Amino acid sequence: MPTICITNQKGGCGKTMTAINLGAGLARQDQRVLLVDLDPQGPLAAGLGVTLPEDLLPLAPAILDRLLGRIVVPTPTAGLWVVPSDTSLDAQALYKKPPTTIRRALRALEQPFDFIVLDTPPNLDLVTLNAIMAADWLMLPCDVDKESLIPSDFVVHSFRPPMEAAMSRWWSQLE
Repeated sequence: MPTICITNQKGGCGKTMTAINLGAGLARQDQRVLLVDLDPQGPLAAGLGVTLPEDLLPLAPAILDRLLGRIVVPTPTAGLWVVPSDTSLDAQALYKKPPTTIRRALRALEQPFDFIVLDTPPNLDLVTLNAIMAADWLMLPCDVDKESLIPSDFVVHSFRPPMEAAMSRWWSQLE
């Protein structure tokens, strides 16, 4: 199941709207799509018009315990589901966890999806790094002006060293 990570360290650049529109577009092409909101502000479910059950397991424990399937919520759009976010998934939620934590949680899903779309927070923290490591593709939405392109260039050049360092630390722990 291909995974697309939509990320940029800049806020307000259209990450969530890109995730919603991409997910809805794929669902309208008869694809089964799961949108995963990794932003603790939790804008994705609200943007989809989803009413969340009150007894929903918080996102951070669902990821850490590989129980994402328990918090998959249907949306009004056929073929489109969402994993809503909450404040449990803050910058420290994945501290001292391997950079493949989100990937492993996604692989534990029992429900078959044709695509998974990850909507990340507006920063380069461990949640974003984990999302990048879980992805087959990255999308970096941005405005086409100098103020927006400079942070996007920074994001592109920043991905490789943290991923290499994280993987190096993780592999050394396994030895």
